[in-house]
Amino acid sequence: MTASTPGYKIGYMKFWGKILWLFLILAFSGTNLKAQEEFFDVARKYAREGKYQLALDTYDLIAQKNPGTVIAHRARLEAANLLLARGDTSRATLILSELTKEDLVDSIANIVYLKLKDLSKTPLERGRILLDFAVKYPSSGKREEFLREAGLNFIKAGAYEKALRPYKIIASDYTDKREEAQVKLGLIHKNLGQRGRAELLLKRYPENVEAKYYLVKLYLEEGDTALALLTLSGAKHKILRKLKYKILLGLGDPGKVLDELKDETSPEFADIKAEALIKSGQAYLLNDLLNQVKDTILLARAYLDLGEPTTALSYLRGLKSKEARYLRAEAYLEVNGYFSAYSDLIALPDDPLYNQSKVKLALALKDAGLYRDALELLSGLKHYYPKDELTQLEYELLLLRGDTASAMDLKEELLTHGIYPLPPVSKEDLLNVYRDDFGRPPSYLLRDLFRLGAYEEAVKAAGNRKLTLSEAEIVARSLVRLFRATGDTAYAEKAEKLFMQMPRKPQSYLELHAHWQPQNARIEGIDAAELDSLSAYYLALILARKGQVESAMETLRRYGGRLLERGLFEIYLSRGLLDSAYSYLDEKNALQVYKLASAYMKRGDRDIARELLDYIPSAGYTLDRKASLLRIKCLSALGNWSELKEAALQYLEVYSGAPDIPEVKKILALAYLETGEPGRALTTLYPFDSPEMRNMKARAYIALGRPELALDVSPPDSEILWEASFLAGDTLSFGSYLPHTRRNIERILDYYSGKGDVEKVRKLTTFYLGKGKIDADAKNYYVARALLRAGRSEEAKKIVDLLTDYY
Repeated sequence: MTASTPGYKIGYMKFWGKILWLFLILAFSGTNLKAQEEFFDVARKYAREGKYQLALDTYDLIAQKNPGTVIAHRARLEAANLLLARGDTSRATLILSELTKEDLVDSIANIVYLKLKDLSKTPLERGRILLDFAVKYPSSGKREEFLREAGLNFIKAGAYEKALRPYKIIASDYTDKREEAQVKLGLIHKNLGQRGRAELLLKRYPENVEAKYYLVKLYLEEGDTALALLTLSGAKHKILRKLKYKILLGLGDPGKVLDELKDETSPEFADIKAEALIKSGQAYLLNDLLNQVKDTILLARAYLDLGEPTTALSYLRGLKSKEARYLRAEAYLEVNGYFSAYSDLIALPDDPLYNQSKVKLALALKDAGLYRDALELLSGLKHYYPKDELTQLEYELLLLRGDTASAMDLKEELLTHGIYPLPPVSKEDLLNVYRDDFGRPPSYLLRDLFRLGAYEEAVKAAGNRKLTLSEAEIVARSLVRLFRATGDTAYAEKAEKLFMQMPRKPQSYLELHAHWQPQNARIEGIDAAELDSLSAYYLALILARKGQVESAMETLRRYGGRLLERGLFEIYLSRGLLDSAYSYLDEKNALQVYKLASAYMKRGDRDIARELLDYIPSAGYTLDRKASLLRIKCLSALGNWSELKEAALQYLEVYSGAPDIPEVKKILALAYLETGEPGRALTTLYPFDSPEMRNMKARAYIALGRPELALDVSPPDSEILWEASFLAGDTLSFGSYLPHTRRNIERILDYYSGKGDVEKVRKLTTFYLGKGKIDADAKNYYVARALLRAGRSEEAKKIVDLLTDYY
């Protein structure tokens, strides 16, 4: 019998025959440990041979036969380990989470909870997992360790009420960790606004540095700097001394700080000295101070104060502490690196220290038209920033975003502060001006439409009339943005015509040619020495595309400035030199990460692609639409449906007007189909209509058990038509797809036997046996499998006895 014989997939049926027989033996093996271990050995053998699904099915059968026992728990755990080794974290997490609902022995519980902790994506989730383990398994030997770690994760997540429980448990044990727990409880009560409790707990331990630090912070938050300084008087620990000096600097007394530090040679106080020197007008002494400093954070702070943000950034690369993120954000703001500043500032807690930087970035994002991100950045500042200024900024952002209703809610609050809001200036208002104005649209209208992202409206408003030079540049920039968003070269050609009329080519001209290569295109009259770094970056991309790689790299090295590494990355990537591109990858640049992941995937290096995707948190919001889209495509290619659904839904919410919506919805619908959610797939696909989407709609209807509706959408794929016709009982159409019938006999029988639909399997096998498409052994095999899945093992065993040795 060959693999091409109708009705057989020899290897597949051999494996399922083995699994079926093993399960029947397992059913009669009882608690025989030796026999049970043999089944584990079979599963492990399948895994070693790369037959992963068979291994998982074997583990599943072992667990089903031994519910609630250590054997079942071991089987589930080994299945989860196999899935993790294969990179399927979603299914592994589901199995491990289900295990936490069981009564596990300590040794297995320890492994399960530690794996779940490592797989968790947020501090809040980690804290919940650790606390659950510590409470359920108090004799595990790791109770105190897990309680402490749970508390720290809850504090990190800002979930202070949840953090109370683990620290109260530790404090009630009267161990050597009681003092540490009570100090942490003092911090938690402070952050919950319960001053009396916090002060009482923190004052119990006057020699504890951490307690004194939190106590001083409590006084500072209440504006009592005098009591804060009194508490710090005589403090010897460097942390407390630095806090004292920062308070003095904040009070405008740098002279006292320099006086107390005049004999201090430790580099740890160099940043305090540097700030004191600047504030006292003695910045000329900074160079001598820098020679003593070895700490990169201190060097970065000093160079930032000296007005050298690029040098400061070189010291801060790759550092992840709060202070490093804050300084890096400040440096990026100095060089207009708003996206990079955003990724650092959004990760910082709401603290008065960082608020000015957040407001500064929010204003920059507002000017860039990124109103949603600006509002998100401001959302946590209400307790620390002047309320009238913050409310006015929120009001303007809401109007610009088009959320007039929410803006009007703030209007009364502004009036109470004596602020009379400006008239609404939203995209819709500007479009109304455009619609009502039958004369010449003013230049400011074109500029404001562009600023609000209404590029198409700006082009329409300009019409075919003669434009001034400034108007032509706005329209050309709008056309470039439309081209980059849609890929429609008609926009690029119109922009090129406008640029050709300009005596001096603006930066957007280079931006256009960096992403579009018209036939016989030539870039002339460009002197790289006169360009800023962004223009030099675009010019280098153009030269590389024309094959002038050395000239491109020379342009970048001489004039690229802060964009040097970004440019080298793009050039190496465009030449297919992926490993070289990797060496210049900015791991915080989402678009770069996804571009490189996509390139590695096309080359077949899926492991590297997966590793790259892990650089960006799966739930993290990216400012860049193209990066979001690339991430979705990468996740689809990797079959990571869980993360894909989350990313796609986020994209549809954030970029509701993007031209890629149909493509994203198609990918999302595929994810729903692959994860057994056909109803959601249909909702997502409505009202789109294309051959590919009709095929997907038909698949969804078939999965819902409505094959007649699948026929109504007329899927062009004959395989899908065959299946719909067969399931709908349309025997007239059925004959049109006879080749598919022959090919799909096993798939259809396998599907129904796997579901345990005994009657359907008997009916189908009888039909095919009469047609000579299968033999008696095949019929008995599928019927036995269906009986087994339906829980009728005794009947299954009787039929298995009729099978030949082949099965």
